[in-house]
Parts: sequence; structure tokens; C-alpha cells
Amino acid sequence: MTSLSMMSLSAEWSHARRRRRALWILIGLIAFAVSFVLAVQFKFKRSEGLKVGVSELHAEAKIVCPEGYVAIRARPDVGTQHDFCVMRFHARSDTREPRRDRARLGTDPKGRAATNFMHHHAQKACRNLGPGYALISNPEWMTIARDLELQPENWSGGDVGVGVFVRGHTDDSPRHALNIENLNEPYDQTGNSAADLPGQGWEQRRTFVLSSGEVLWDFSGNYWHWVD
Repeated sequence: MTSLSMMSLSAEWSHARRRRRALWILIGLIAFAVSFVLAVQFKFKRSEGLKVGVSELHAEAKIVCPEGYVAIRARPDVGTQHDFCVMRFHARSDTREPRRDRARLGTDPKGRAATNFMHHHAQKACRNLGPGYALISNPEWMTIARDLELQPENWSGGDVGVGVFVRGHTDDSPRHALNIENLNEPYDQTGNSAADLPGQGWEQRRTFVLSSGEVLWDFSGNYWHWVD
């Protein structure tokens, strides 16, 4: 009897141990499954945020730009990884300097636009402004262009992709590049106005609105532009 009792107790303990082992395995599988789902959800949300909410993320990033410059939000999809600053107007220069690579560039809209620069002179003149300054790069240019094309204010129809996009002074009328005399007049000296029909003058507006609400002048038209 004793032997049978011990055998029965041993068998019961053995079954209990198997049940406990099975229970721990089940708990482990559940824990693994939960952790896997959470990890996938976290990565998905993170990826979704970077893909869909990139403008919101960059909207929180603020950089301090020098006077006469405008902050631009980076767009990794076109090659910029960091926010940067760009001149609000065409660069102005001291035209008394015969060597363009030594020209002193400025941002005063009343000054003369920096024209007739060879490419390497333009690069050096920009670097001469100090550490961190450089001729705008193609990815930076495309970053601005992509920002501008997504703003309803830059379309004649009032919605993105509706109507025509603002082009700046591009109709050769008048047949010369324009300086800036009135900062409060987006069509300054073009002979056009917002009352003109799209395709017949409306698009000659010289100001371009960024997503930040800031305004760039002559981003398109008026002069040819160098990029680094």
C-alpha cells in the first residue's frame, strides 16, 4: 500500500509539474506574442509618423536666422536633413568691387541684385559671408520649391493644384529684371495685379508664400539663379 501510495503521489506530482510547465510555457508564449505585437505597433507608428507627419515634426523645430533670411523646414524626401536659412530677396552686392569673388553680399532689398557672377565667384562670395554660409544647393532649392507648391496661396484657384501656379516676373514685360521699390506690392513694377486672369498676368506675382507664412521674393523669374 505504501508503495502504491507513493507511486500515486509521485504520479500526481509529475502531472502537477507538467501542468505547471505547460502553464509557464503558455504564459511565456502569451508574453512573447504581446511583446511582439507591441514592438510591431511601435515601429509602425514611428514609421507612420515619419512618413505622414514630417511637416508637423519640423514645424516644432525652430532655428534663428540672420536678419534678411527666412527659415526653411527640411524635407528628407528631396535630400535635406536639417532646417536652414535662405535670403528673403535676391542677394545684393557692392558693385564697386571689380572682383566678384570679393563682392560683399547683403540682404537690403533696395540694393543692386548680385548679377554677372561666374559660378565659382558666386560660391566664394557666399562663403566669404562667414562660417555656415554657402551658395544654395540643389536639394535646398528643391526643398523650397516643394514647400511652395503645397501652399494654396500660391495657386490661382485657392487650392493646391487648382488653377495656375505663381511664376514671378517671367513674361518679359518689362524686358528687364526688376528691383524692389514697394515691399507691400506683390506685383511691384510688373504691370500686373491680382485682378488679372490666371495665365494673363495673375501668375506674374513676385512673392511666394511658405508653409510658415513667411514670404520669399522672386524665387522664380526676374533673374537666372546659380545653385551649388
